[in-house]
Amino acid sequence: NPMALNIGLHLSVAAAESPKELFPGIWMHLCHRSGGIFLLVVNADRDNSVQIEVNCTQSVNLTSSRKTLRTKDIVPPQTRQLLMVLTQARGVNHYAWNCNYSFAQLPPLYRMMHGNEPPHQPPLTGPTDMHMQLPLDGPIAAAERQ
Repeated sequence: NPMALNIGLHLSVAAAESPKELFPGIWMHLCHRSGGIFLLVVNADRDNSVQIEVNCTQSVNLTSSRKTLRTKDIVPPQTRQLLMVLTQARGVNHYAWNCNYSFAQLPPLYRMMHGNEPPHQPPLTGPTDMHMQLPLDGPIAAAERQ
């Protein structure tokens, strides 16, 4: 079940590392484990979206779950999104990772003025994409309360 996998990834990454607060109510989780590097954003702000640009092009021997090492996403209020998963390329013994990210808080008026701007670059593949945004009050919140 792709949704169950997505929920499991979100829970695992959020629990693994202490998040960095980007703005009040908006956190970046960066989890580095032997299986890979996971980047997750949680936007608990009630009004503002957050735009996150991730650049891992200086990394060596890593592949991205998004098929590119540079992404740009707009994460709406009250949602979370797994931005990228980096894993070691096949057939190599070592890797080095270097990820930079920039972020901006976007007020509600921004989306009204720039509604034609794609929210994800590269685009997500559909509702079963593990990078799809999930609501904070959905199945993840229920699982976290258990």
